[in-house]
Order: sequence, then C-alpha cells, then structure tokens
Amino acid sequence: MVREQGRSSFSLTCEHAGALVLRKVNALGVSTEDLRLHIAWDIGAAAVAVTLAAPLDAFLILPTYSRFIIDCNRPPEAQNQLCDWAISTRSPGNESVSAIDALALERAVFRPYRDRICS
Repeated sequence: MVREQGRSSFSLTCEHAGALVLRKVNALGVSTEDLRLHIAWDIGAAAVAVTLAAPLDAFLILPTYSRFIIDCNRPPEAQNQLCDWAISTRSPGNESVSAIDALALERAVFRPYRDRICS
C-alpha cells in the first residue's frame, strides 16, 4: 500500500504489480524466467500507479503477488481465478488445486485485497 494517508477522494489499485509467489505454493512449476515475464505480472504498472498516486494524493493498493498465484481481478467463484495456463506457459501447481488450498489462497491474498478496496 502506498500513500495510506492520501487525502484524495480517489483510491487507486494496481493488480498484478509484482511477481511474488507464496512459499507454500512455490511448486507451481513455473520457471524463474517465466515469473519475470508479463505472463506473471504487469511489468511497469506499479511504477505508473505510484506516479499517478502522487499528484492525486491518492491511496494506492499494490498487490504484488503473481497472477499465477491468484487473479485479484476475478471473484473466488470464477473458474480461472487460479491461473493454470498463461499464453504458452503452464502452471502445473494450479492444475489441480484442492478446495482447501484455493480457500487458503483466497484468505491470504484475495480477501485482504478486496476488504481493503471495499473499506
């Protein structure tokens, strides 16, 4: 989060601002090289969002987890919230995620993000 005390009536979000993966799910099967590519995150988007937030004095939420972990743009019930394929890159670790593991990811990443937006 950036500019938490921002005085603007605007709030900004920037999903996919980073390519972090949780230690618990580092067996996604996605190579380190692929985690550096746009398929894993929106390269440069965080810098643009920070640049926009400054003159607006706006609060900015920057989830920095890779879209391979969870897609914060999609609700938990969406079939593709846990990405198992991006362009030509498979994410084998997401191909058969149990309901318990999906709920754990929702609680660890998606819910805190959504709760912050909606507060």
